[in-house]
Formats: sequence, structure tokens, C-alpha cells
Amino acid sequence: MAKCVYRLWLTYAFLSLSLVSLMPKQVDAQALYGRGTLSFEDYLYEIGGRREGYYSLDELLNLDLDGLLNGGMLARYHAGISLFNSDIYSESKGNDIFGLGYNLSSTLLPQRSFPLTLYVRQNTDKVTGNYYPPHDIKTDQYGLSWTYLSKGVLPKVLLDISQLDTESRLEGGENRRRKLNLGLLKAVHNSGITSKFSYDDYLNKLNNYRYTQKYLSLDDLTQLPNNAQFQFSGSLSQFEVRTPSREASRNNRYFLKSRFLHYPTSRLRNTYTYRFSHYQMSDYQNFQNSGSVGLNYRLDHGLKLENSLSYSSSKTTTPNSTSRANSVVDTIGLGYGKRFRRFNLYSNYDYGYGWTQVDPGESGGSQYHRLNVNLSRLRTRWVEHTTQGTFSAKRDKISSNNNCVAKAVVPSSIPSTSCIHNSPVSLMGSPWNQ
Repeated sequence: MAKCVYRLWLTYAFLSLSLVSLMPKQVDAQALYGRGTLSFEDYLYEIGGRREGYYSLDELLNLDLDGLLNGGMLARYHAGISLFNSDIYSESKGNDIFGLGYNLSSTLLPQRSFPLTLYVRQNTDKVTGNYYPPHDIKTDQYGLSWTYLSKGVLPKVLLDISQLDTESRLEGGENRRRKLNLGLLKAVHNSGITSKFSYDDYLNKLNNYRYTQKYLSLDDLTQLPNNAQFQFSGSLSQFEVRTPSREASRNNRYFLKSRFLHYPTSRLRNTYTYRFSHYQMSDYQNFQNSGSVGLNYRLDHGLKLENSLSYSSSKTTTPNSTSRANSVVDTIGLGYGKRFRRFNLYSNYDYGYGWTQVDPGESGGSQYHRLNVNLSRLRTRWVEHTTQGTFSAKRDKISSNNNCVAKAVVPSSIPSTSCIHNSPVSLMGSPWNQ
């Protein structure tokens, strides 16, 4: 707790200095600004009468510079530096992480129909403590992003190419990752069609482990009469893993999703969703179907009522066995939002109850309560304040149909120490969330 208070005052002092000297100064088409973020999480869970948990304290300080060349006609440029500090502890074990990073980017011809962005980022993280052995992590990333803004029958084109190099003794020496993303966007009448192709190649140089992924998708968003909307998404992905000790293995996954939204009135929204996926790896196959019906009704005085009913089923086959699972979940939520003076307040409470049946295996019910409160101050000339808190409680009751022991999945006590704490450069509206 003492460390949390110390870091809180440190972040507050940085923000105070930022207000005076950093936020924002406009000199010769340049803007210099700073940001500071401090977050604290205390997580506790209980299994079989045994209580475990961890807490984390994260601090991120940024200093950024934006500028224009020839009034923005020739280029836009950005330079940034960041300091990152994190404490993650579980009982008597934990790690401290200190990171230093910088990022540079430049967009050439930003006001033309074919802008090109070049960027480079570097992070160095130093890990100390007794959960993971002390070590350093160095990350270098560079790439380019190109956009073609068509004004005719041709689609809009988005291209992104990047390489990420990571060096860490703890995580297997040197790693290299190359990615290519290509997107085509076109509006046809009342529909917006998007097609994406991506290629991902990962190589661990220490043990010559290689992983490649190819991904192809098609998405459609159509506006229908009577305040209705239809969305469709389909994708095909292929994974391939190569190691010196075994032959290459290939996995395939197919995914379909459709959603229908209807707004009968200005207060009411109905949502109908269906999903299907198929995963295959050699003789192993998994089929999943799910559907949901949702209702969102806006009441008076900033209140909002939500209800959703969902159903899912899955089937898994191997050469020696076949298993099935079915589940039903009903969720009821109440939200409240209010704006007063320069502040926005929003809170919501959710209660959910579900039932799961597995054949062969366990079956039973579960329920949870979740309360979320968000308070934000409207953006002023220099800074925006946001405070958020979440409380959740979950109880599961599983009855075993055989003599096996009911299983529970809990998060790892200590999250991974690998982190990239620089904010990514905008990729000119790229549809990929990497």
C-alpha cells in the first residue's frame, strides 16, 4: 500500500508538471504534450477453501512531439518517449518491471490519395524479482503502412508490412515476427464490403521453431429498411508449425457469424446473433454453434435496461472418443448514465445465471454479479480525467455425473512479463486490431 501511495504521488507530480510545461504548446506547427497513467488491481479468488490472489501496480509516462512539414502538405512526423514501471506480486513472490521506449513515425504526402507512413519503435524492459528470474527484454519494430483512397469504382486499399524482433534470455533467445496485412474496402448501394488477407510468420532462432498463419475474411454490413441492419462475417485461416524434430503440422479453422439489429423505436433495440466455427487438426475436430437474442431498452432519467438469452453447443471428435456440451445463459442488466457540469457518470449492474451440460462429464449451474462505475471529466484545454472501478463476484456449482473431479479454470497468478508499452502509430484507418 505504501508503494501504491508513493507511485500515485509520483504520477500526480508528473501530471502537474505536464500541465505547466508540456500540454500542449503550439510552436511553428509543432505540438509537445505529456501523459501519465497509474492503475492498480487487486485480484483474489478462492478454490476448495484455498484463497490466492495477486496485485499489480502499473505506471506509464509519455512525452510526445507532433509536427508538420510545409504545412502538412509534404509530411507529418511524430516522436515519442515513454517510461513504464510495473509491480506484480502474488503473496511473497513477484516481479518489478522497468521499461524505456521510444517511437518515431513519418507520413509522407498525408493530404494526397496515396499517403505512406514509415515507423520504428524500440522498447527495453528490465525485470527484477523472485517470481521470474531477473532478465532483460529488448523489442524492435519497424514497418510501413500505405493507403490508396479511391474515388472511382476501385476499392480503398490498405497495406501494412512490419517486422518485430525480440531478444529475451528467459523467453527463448531471439525471435523474429513478420506480418503482412492487405485490406480492400468498397461501398455498394446500402452495403459496405470489406475483404482482408493477412500473413504472419514467426521464427524462434534458438531452436528453429517456425509458425506461419494465413488468414482470409469477407465482411458485409447492410442497412435495411425500417431501421434494421444486417452484418455478416466469414473467415478461413490456416496454421502451420515446423520444428526440426517433427514434420510440419497444419490446422484449419472456418468461422461464420451473422447478426441482425432492429430498432423498432428510438428507445428499443433488438439483436439476434448466430455463430458457427469448425476447427480441424489432423484427426481432431471441433464444431461449435451459438446463438443469442438481446434486448436493450432506454428508460427515462438516464436509465437503461438490458436482457440477453444465449445458447451454445459444441461437439469434439477424436479417433477414440466423441464429446458434446450444451449451455444456456440468461443475463439481466441495469445501467445509469448522468452528465452534470463537467463530469460524466455511468454505472451498470449485471446479474447472470447459466446452466451447462457435458456428455460425458459434468453438469451444473453458475451465477454472477458485476458492478461497474465510470466517472470521467469532460476534456478541458489540457487534460482529461477518468476514474473507473469494477466489482464482480461469481459462484459456480458443478455436479459431477461420474467419479471425476470437477475442474475450475483460474487466471495465472502472475501475468507474462513481456510488454510493449508504446502506443501504436495510427495505420491510416487500418481495419486490423493487432
